[in-house]
Amino acid sequence: MSQFLQIQPLLQVNSISDAVSFYMAIGFHLVYQREDMHAVMGRGEVQLHLSAMEQAPACQIIVERVDELYQEIAIADVKVIYPLGNRPWGNRDFTIEDSDGNQITFSQKI
Repeated sequence: MSQFLQIQPLLQVNSISDAVSFYMAIGFHLVYQREDMHAVMGRGEVQLHLSAMEQAPACQIIVERVDELYQEIAIADVKVIYPLGNRPWGNRDFTIEDSDGNQITFSQKI
């Protein structure tokens, strides 16, 4: 059975550079930045994803045994946005959409 380890919310921001500065001022460090569109801030075991792109509310849940979880969820009647696959940033994940349009990505480090 898949175990859930951590949740990483996606926060909408007006400016990536302003948001990065804010989170650095309160003790976070920059983990990753993609131009002025997306950034990941970390502190301890916590990561926040910041996005300047308009998109559906989303979060990422870090799990163990993502393949098993995908098989479990695949039999439920849910909308799969991105099927299970390896991503260039080193994760194996999939994304579903809940009944209110929120996107949830289940992810495991490769």
